[in-house]
Amino acid sequence: QLLFENQQDGDINSCVYYARRFEDFEGLEAYKEQLILKADRGDVFAQNELALCYLDENLISDGAADYDKALQYFQMAAAQGYFRAYYSIGVRYYTGEGVEKNYQIAENYFKRVEAMGYGDAMLYLGKIYKRGDGHIEKNQSVEIGWFKKALEAGRHDDESINQIARDYSDKGNDSEALKYWTLGEEYGYPYCIANLGWAYRWGKGVAVDYIKAGEYFKKAIEKGSGNGYEERNLAELYKNGDGVTCDWAIAKEWYEKAAAKGDEDAIAALKTM
Repeated sequence: QLLFENQQDGDINSCVYYARRFEDFEGLEAYKEQLILKADRGDVFAQNELALCYLDENLISDGAADYDKALQYFQMAAAQGYFRAYYSIGVRYYTGEGVEKNYQIAENYFKRVEAMGYGDAMLYLGKIYKRGDGHIEKNQSVEIGWFKKALEAGRHDDESINQIARDYSDKGNDSEALKYWTLGEEYGYPYCIANLGWAYRWGKGVAVDYIKAGEYFKKAIEKGSGNGYEERNLAELYKNGDGVTCDWAIAKEWYEKAAAKGDEDAIAALKTM
C-alpha cells in the first residue's frame, strides 16, 4: 500500500532511470545493465522497469520480447508488494502473452490492485467475466458491476461503456442506456456512437429520427468501427427510403461494404436484391 501511495504521488526518487532516459547511460545496453544491478539488489522500481524492457521488442537486441525474463522480474517486484507488477502479471495471464492464458490467475492479481483503487484492473475484471474461459464462467451482472466500478475510478473504453448501456437496454431502461451511449460518444468510441444510431433508428429512449441515425452510423464508421453493422444499417435506410431518398444503388454499395466486413445479414440481403 505504501509503494502504491508513493508511486501515485510521483515519489520515485529511488529510480532516476524510471523515465527510460537512455542517453544518461550512453545507450540501451548500459541502461539495462544499471537496471539489472539495481533489480538484483532488490530495487522494486528497477525490477518492474526491467520487466517492461524485456516485453518491448524494440528494447531487445535480437528484436524479440523475452516473456520469461519479464515475468521473472514482475514476480520479483510483486513479491515486494508493488502494485504495477501485480497488474502486469494479471495482464500476462489475461492475454496469454508468454504464459498459458488463465483468467482465474489473472483475476487474483487484478483483485490485489483493485483493492487499492486501480481502475485499469477493474476494467480487466469486467472483461474477464464478459468473456469467460475454462476457469471462470461468464457472468453479465458481475461484468457490468466491474465496468461501472472502473468508470467511477476514471477508467473506461468503448467496450465497457457500451456494455453498461446494453445492459440497461436489455432491461428496458432505454433512457439510461442512451445516457451511457452519449457518454461514449463524448469519448469518441465508435460502438457507442453506432448504438446511438440504433437508438435513433428504432426510437429507443428518443423519438425516431432517421437522419440522426444515419449521421451516427457514418460517424461510427469514420471513428473506425469495423464489423459492418453500421454499413448494413445505412444500406437499409437507403433501401427503405428512411430519412433519405430511396436508392437501391446506394443501398447495394453499403451492403457490399458491410458484406466485405463479414456482416451475414448484408450478405443475405445482397442475394435477394
